[in-house]
Amino acid sequence: MLERLLTPEDVAAHFHVKRKTVLDWTRQGRLPYSRIADKVIRFTEEDLRAFAEGKKHGTPKTVDRKPATRIPSPPRRKEVESTEGSSVRALREEMRSW
Repeated sequence: MLERLLTPEDVAAHFHVKRKTVLDWTRQGRLPYSRIADKVIRFTEEDLRAFAEGKKHGTPKTVDRKPATRIPSPPRRKEVESTEGSSVRALREEMRSW
């Protein structure tokens, strides 16, 4: 006997969440699904029961998250030397005194 397949809308109504939340759970690997066409997914009642039982017993997420990689900051700007050997800062100080 064939099992009834549920749409994301059916699952959202069952769990009292938005359709987007159901789709997020599938992307995160938390909610199993069957792809029946290129952009069409369906869920079985057995999968929903397993998902609900896992939530009830506090099963950890199935998604492994890697720690964020640290992006190095750009190097600091060095003082630009003028042709006479004084720095830009010294030139600015001199100009302020005018």
